[in-house]
Amino acid sequence: MRRPASGYKALHWIYGANHNYFNTAWGADRRQDITDVIAPALQQGLACAVIGAWAQVQLFGRTSYWDFLRTPRSAAARGWIATAVGVVSQYHDPQRLWMQTFDNTGLLQVTPPVTGAVDATNITAVQRFIAFAGANPITGDSTRFLYQETGGLQLGWTAAGEHYLVSGLNFHGDTGRFQVLSLRVGQSTEPANPVNADQDFSIRIADRNAVSHTLQASTYALLPYPDEYSRLVAPPGRVNSCQRKMVMQTIRIPLSVLEAAGLNVREIDTVELICDITASGVLYVDDLQLSM
Repeated sequence: MRRPASGYKALHWIYGANHNYFNTAWGADRRQDITDVIAPALQQGLACAVIGAWAQVQLFGRTSYWDFLRTPRSAAARGWIATAVGVVSQYHDPQRLWMQTFDNTGLLQVTPPVTGAVDATNITAVQRFIAFAGANPITGDSTRFLYQETGGLQLGWTAAGEHYLVSGLNFHGDTGRFQVLSLRVGQSTEPANPVNADQDFSIRIADRNAVSHTLQASTYALLPYPDEYSRLVAPPGRVNSCQRKMVMQTIRIPLSVLEAAGLNVREIDTVELICDITASGVLYVDDLQLSM
């Protein structure tokens, strides 16, 4: 898929936020357990930062504010948001070239016009629709935690080092305009993932001359345990926990980092996802692409 989209998409999912506290008028919802809800001032400050960054880009053309829309972690360093606020974010640029979208039927494959080969023999890999469904093909558990609306890849591993490989990539065109390699990843509430712990994995990229560089995903974005969304008190005094929701995180790796490591970023041949940091786990992956 080479043709640019009509616009960009950005999403920020704020851990511990609720609906009412983004404004100063509504106050607390008496039906909601607010034990773990972050303070109204923090939520309102984050809303101001997101809306302000969008306005700076769209109304004034100040491109430096793209950093916040693409990578919210950059805002904490600038003092725009509190460092303690957890944010999972997604960003799709209109300029992108997909290697895998996982929207096809049948076997795992590279997305045309890009060509290449997929090797999933060293890991449990299932292509599936990542949305509310019935039972998980790996564990048999309910998949009500899936909070996306997209085709994707479910990766499960039971020993450190299992990996998923896309190789022999040919982009059939100049890729010099792209600035990042990106993908969306989220961890689930399935038993293989430790409760309330971040997940992590490595990404190895190699060019056609077999020059490679391995990066840790958490260097660029964290993969926190799914958020428990809007716990309700029903009746008052008894907490009825709502189900946790997996929201995927966009991981953006600057091609300049790979170039500095000696790779020819116009001739990327291999992208390998290596589950070598934790002993077991389940991740959901989507939208492996070159982007801006």
